[in-house]
Amino acid sequence: MALRTTARRRRLFLFLLPALLVLAGGASAVRWLGAGSRDSMTATVRVSFGSARKPPVDASVLLAEGANVVDALRAAGVRVTTSEEAGAEACCGVGMVHALDGVASDAATRSGWMYSVNGRAPSVGPAATVVRAGDVIEWTYR
Repeated sequence: MALRTTARRRRLFLFLLPALLVLAGGASAVRWLGAGSRDSMTATVRVSFGSARKPPVDASVLLAEGANVVDALRAAGVRVTTSEEAGAEACCGVGMVHALDGVASDAATRSGWMYSVNGRAPSVGPAATVVRAGDVIEWTYR
C-alpha cells in the first residue's frame, strides 16, 4: 500500500513540476516529452543563433528516459530539420541537424550548427546522443 502511495505522489510531482518551474523560472520555458511517466528526467536546452539574430532559446525540458538530443530540441519547441529531411546527408552526414528554427547550415560559407553536452562535444551525432538527467545541451550557430 505504501508503495502505491509513493508512486502516486511521484506521478503528481512530475505532473506539477513543469508548472512550478514556469512560476519559479519566469522567462525560462518548460516543456516536456513523456511527462508524467515514472521514467522521466529534466535537462536544459540552450540555442544561440549567432549571426542569424534570432532570440536565444533557454528551456528546461522534461524528457522520457532514452530520449536523444534531437528529442530534447523538439521538446523545447525548436523546429528541427535533420540532414535526412533536408536531403543534405552528403554534406552534413546521417543523423545530423541541418537547421534549427529555419536557420540552416551553409557549406558555401562554412556556417553550421555545433552542439555540446555538459560543455563537451560528443563523438556522435545528436540523434545518437542519449540525454541523461541534468544534462545541459548547448547549440551554437557558427
